[in-house]
Amino acid sequence: MPWSAKYCFGLGGAVVLSIAFFYLIEFYFECNQSHIDQLCKEYDAGQVTGNLCHSMCSEKSVLINRCLTGQGEKKVHSATWNGREVVLKFFTTFQNYTIELLEPRYEITQYILSLFGRFDQCEKCQATFDQILDIADVDRDGKLSALETKSILDLLHTPEPRLLLILNGSKHSPNIYGYCGRLYAVENIPHIADILFGLPMRLDDLCALPFILEPVENFIRSIIYKYYNTLEKKFMPMLSKIQMIVFVNILQLRVPNIEERFNYMHSVLDGLLELNSNPFGLLQSCDVHNGNFGLTDDAPPIAKFIDLDLTYTKYTAEVYLESTSCSSNSDCTIGDFKECASKCNTETGYCNSKLLSQDVQNICLAIVDPLISYVYQNFNKDPVQLRCFQVAVESIREYCVTIPVYDTFEDLVLHTGNVKKMLKDLQEGKYRCNSN
Repeated sequence: MPWSAKYCFGLGGAVVLSIAFFYLIEFYFECNQSHIDQLCKEYDAGQVTGNLCHSMCSEKSVLINRCLTGQGEKKVHSATWNGREVVLKFFTTFQNYTIELLEPRYEITQYILSLFGRFDQCEKCQATFDQILDIADVDRDGKLSALETKSILDLLHTPEPRLLLILNGSKHSPNIYGYCGRLYAVENIPHIADILFGLPMRLDDLCALPFILEPVENFIRSIIYKYYNTLEKKFMPMLSKIQMIVFVNILQLRVPNIEERFNYMHSVLDGLLELNSNPFGLLQSCDVHNGNFGLTDDAPPIAKFIDLDLTYTKYTAEVYLESTSCSSNSDCTIGDFKECASKCNTETGYCNSKLLSQDVQNICLAIVDPLISYVYQNFNKDPVQLRCFQVAVESIREYCVTIPVYDTFEDLVLHTGNVKKMLKDLQEGKYRCNSN
């Protein structure tokens, strides 16, 4: 073998081994259970409590199955708790409180109200308060100790468990079963929508390198973006077809039919209405995509909002934006997400509080429109009918773009109902088709 060939093989092997090494390092730091060991030490020392602590730390009846993610501030594991499949979520950063309370129950309810921007008595909130206070009473003595109060306040300070606690028992959100300090156990939802429906891959979905090499990957991706249009039109559809072949022929996964896809869309919109009917106010999701929706094994399946890390009340999102300094509109987002954006007021140097879009628009554009488009690309072989479907889909998309920002639940019901009716008409073939 020529020296140059040996050199190339050696260099290629070194690159592969280096990437594998980084993957192993990343897997260790993401997926080791040191955070659980530390939490159990805190529990044994009387520093945290929760109804999950005894099972996890003393009885050892919580079995960790596999790591789902460990990037950023959150570590997620699938687990089994007393025979029940659950998902354990742990936040590495949290608010530490010094508790000096005369009336813990009153303090907790007022804290919850302040988090949601409610400064009235909120009589409709009492059932939710009672449920949260019952969960907080770990030793079931009818009173809340300083430790019990501190632990539930720590949990309430984190957006997702806070919402899960007030939505607990809802049809379209995962149930929260228990917690230990800043770790909590939620219902395991068996199917993820973007995998189940074989959605088209996007350039942004490609992640070839481990998280630790993200700067390198971002540099490579910036070069690729120069040829974005060509890749998006030619390369990504090819990968999507390969993805579908693997799902159907190799993994033997059944591709849901058109009816099942429409049922999913209706279920997501039903979930939007249910979650916003909570007594604390309208919600705003800042990260809307099919990977954040799951489906149950029910018949028909129920869509659930499975990742609420970046879901806030509309009030909270508006307060955050209003307090954000800016020099241009690009500064006026929550994180890097266009779903929670406003305009910059260059006169004041701060963002406006008024959101540019809300969940009806965002769900329609990010979920309903691409899902419908892909349905007909996969299942309809008649080019004339395909074109008619696409025109009908475009009319739905155009309507969703024009939905105004709303302030009341009644307006949300109206706009969601209009989208559902348009979907139903499309589902039943009630659209015009001009073959010319």
